[in-house]
Amino acid sequence: QYIRYFNRVLLHFDFGPSIISYPVPATELIVRSLPWTLGLIGVATFIGWIVGVLCGTFAGWARRSRISEVVTNVCLLLSHIPAYFIALVLVLFFSYRLHWLPANGAYDTSLDPGWNLDFILSVIKYGTLPVLATAIVGAAGWLIGTRALTVSLLGEDFLTYAGAKGLTPWRILTAYVLRNTWLPQIAALGIVLGGVVNGNVIVERLFRYPGVGNLLVDSVFIKDVNTAQAVVTMFIFVVLTINLVIDLILPLVDPRVRLER
Repeated sequence: QYIRYFNRVLLHFDFGPSIISYPVPATELIVRSLPWTLGLIGVATFIGWIVGVLCGTFAGWARRSRISEVVTNVCLLLSHIPAYFIALVLVLFFSYRLHWLPANGAYDTSLDPGWNLDFILSVIKYGTLPVLATAIVGAAGWLIGTRALTVSLLGEDFLTYAGAKGLTPWRILTAYVLRNTWLPQIAALGIVLGGVVNGNVIVERLFRYPGVGNLLVDSVFIKDVNTAQAVVTMFIFVVLTINLVIDLILPLVDPRVRLER
């Protein structure tokens, strides 16, 4: 029985029927929810990474300025706050006080899902707060790490040589400093991805977002073992696959990795 179970799981990804929507297979529920989770995590991670790396580079470059000190201290605070707490603050402010954005859901239920402008705009509107909650914490963490990396680069000989050639500070910052800070952060992206996925579970539950994280919480509450095991296995597979992809593309964007012996 144990061997047959692993044969179904590993070779056919068959975890059995879901108790939540019996007799629908657990994998079918995941297929329905996975695009929402991938879209949410993908957009939030991309925004947080881009903003964090760019702002972290400038904060490290102008490390003695007052603005850099304020931004760094604020990001140190934000990086230690869970994403779901940021989400609660955003919901309280933008949903219940200003009434600008919806507090839960993924789209307006009066619309028919499809590739039309009204539905796409509704998805963007409903996804703004969960994306911001995840991206703010991510950007703060990336800024702190990138700033430290930038400060360590400022004393390097190649920057001194670039200044001696008469290059402008802006040219040195964009062509030399920024290029040497964002490349190592690509490898770090795969390392922190597991934490982003785990934290996204609570954010999805808070916003009642129809993603895999919300599905996992529902399955745990009603003791739907098949669906819970399928979701956890899928999370492991996705995180490891993305780490593998990052390792494969890193030599393509960083010549030092490709040419190292």
